[in-house]
Amino acid sequence: IRIWLNEPDRTAITLAANEIDRRLHASPESEGESRPHGHRVTFVAPLAVTFEVRPQDRRVQVLDVWKVGRHDK
Repeated sequence: IRIWLNEPDRTAITLAANEIDRRLHASPESEGESRPHGHRVTFVAPLAVTFEVRPQDRRVQVLDVWKVGRHDK
């Protein structure tokens, strides 16, 4: 919630969070990039999340959320 409160463009945060939720619901095992210890990371600007898939529980646990910048060329 701190990210949302400190963001001047709250709509961008809301849209990114909704898209991340949609992707993690649809196919979490193939979303993003793998990381050590069974973790994965995905990016939907302006957010990024680290998560793990728990197939035995049929759950996805989000471990960390942070804001990323855009690198427009």
